[in-house]
Amino acid sequence: MTDKPDAADVLELADTLTHTYTHESVKDIILALKEARTRGHKFFASLDVSRIYALLAEYFQRKATYLETQHLDRKAQSAGEATATLTQLQQAAPQLVASIGRRIPPDHPNAEHLRQRLTLINQRQKHGLLPAAEAEQQRHQLQLLTQRNPRPDWQPSPEAQKEIDRRHRAEDSHLADRYRPDSAA
Repeated sequence: MTDKPDAADVLELADTLTHTYTHESVKDIILALKEARTRGHKFFASLDVSRIYALLAEYFQRKATYLETQHLDRKAQSAGEATATLTQLQQAAPQLVASIGRRIPPDHPNAEHLRQRLTLINQRQKHGLLPAAEAEQQRHQLQLLTQRNPRPDWQPSPEAQKEIDRRHRAEDSHLADRYRPDSAA
């Protein structure tokens, strides 16, 4: 006697599977049954609904274990990559800070001279004419030269600034009158 499900059992099985495995696709159920067949289960002699439930439960348990393992592997790999990136950043940070400190502001009055001096220091060190410690000391001195502190003693007093502004306005007015198009005639 065969223990195959009848039409009512198949409908009940389909309804139960759709409610039990709401996030799984029909492909997963087909794969579960194919996998059971390749593992040696014979469907043609007897197949009852309880055995189908057991096969699907085993398959989805293996799938969940596999996905969890994959997730943990990726998580461990990304943690390792993050650690490696952090290590590289920690190694590069002092050099980056030093290079930022050596930047010469473009509005510095002696910017070109300071750039040439820095180039000479680098070239002397590169060609072995300057020891590394001495080159670093000269770079540090150059870095100190690039920093400009405000000089209030160079600023004009408020009365002198008013006089300077008055002279500038008078000169602007004179130039405007001189180059006015109607005065050329």
